Order: sequence, then structure tokens, then C-alpha cells
Amino acid sequence: MSCSRRFLLARSISLGLLIFVVAPLMHGWLWSAEGVKALKQRSEIPEKYTWRLSDIYPNREQWEKDVQAIEAMIPEMATYKGTLAQSPEAMLKFFKAREKLFLLYEKALSYAGLLNDEDTRAQDPIAMYDQILKLGTRVSESVSWESPEIVAIPRSKIEEFLSSNRDLAVYRHHLDNELRMKERTLSPAEERIIALTGDVMGSSEIISQTLTDT
Repeated sequence: MSCSRRFLLARSISLGLLIFVVAPLMHGWLWSAEGVKALKQRSEIPEKYTWRLSDIYPNREQWEKDVQAIEAMIPEMATYKGTLAQSPEAMLKFFKAREKLFLLYEKALSYAGLLNDEDTRAQDPIAMYDQILKLGTRVSESVSWESPEIVAIPRSKIEEFLSSNRDLAVYRHHLDNELRMKERTLSPAEERIIALTGDVMGSSEIISQTLTDT
């Protein structure tokens, strides 16, 4: 499992535990006289202290277009499976495609998450956030084969790739991290199973936020 996916999984587990430990305590405080008095509606906050989501997307329609673009990009990831050891150019091509997918997903995720945080009682933002989290599971699954394939490549060959392609050298840190975690990397099938846990963990995050903020 890549370092980034390990971090996301650990974060999701922590959020799941929040449901049973912190959320009930916060829920009680928020509905106490002190808690209600301390909270302000977003409309009461000066605009200069609020985030401007239009800097990310001018409207929901543009967000939905990117969500559709992400869905269209996911199948492409499978076409790179089995190619990473062929040449530095093949490896670079995958990294660039994966990076494009990840950046677009992070943009859509940030927008939906921030919109949901504005008012966790509003149903549309909750639905959008749930949609993008589930899509994130598919994104993670689509590249779950990457780590096992990279660690199967001899380090000497990876060093040759890095030395012969300056553009690929940008990804040295990522490759070093993958190789460093070689002993903890699972098989492609096992990595896929872990990636699929994203749906469960994503639901835990939404439940946690709802209990805490409403």
C-alpha cells in the first residue's frame, strides 16, 4: 500500500473512532446552553472571514463536470498495469496520468467537503460529499496495483530509469517511499481489498461530522 493510501486509511479509522468517543461528548456540549450561545450561523460571520468557494468552482454544474471527467479517467489507469517496468517513459506516462487524476479528484473533494462544512444540516452538500468520497474509493482501487508492481522492480533498474529520464527523476521521492515500504506491501488483490474499504470509512466520516456539527 502506498504511503499516501496508508495515511488516508489511518485518518479514516481515526474518524470512525470519533463516532463512538468524541462525537457524543461534542453533541452534548453543542446542545447545552453554553454551546448554543457560542455558535453562530454562517450568515452572522463577516464575509471576509469565510472561504470563497467560487475560487474553486463557480457553481455546482462545473463541479459535476469534473466529477464526470474523473469517472471517465478511472478506467484509463488499468491500461498502465503491467507497463511500469518496461521503460522510464512508460513509468512516467503512468505517473503523469495518475497525477492528473489525483489533482482533479482533490479539487472536487475539497469543494464538496468545504461546501458540506458550511452547513452540515443541508442535504445537498451531504449528498455531494458522499458522492465524491465513494468516487474516491474507485480512484484508489484503480491504482491499487501500483505499489506491488513498483516494489517488484529491482532497485537497480529503477535507478537506471531515474538516471536516464530527467522528468521521471521528479518522482524519486515517491519511488523511494514505495521501495522503503516493500516489506509491508501486499499483493495486488489484497491492496485492492484495502482500497475498497474506502466506502465504509467515508461513511464513518460523514456520520461523525453529522453527529458533531448538528
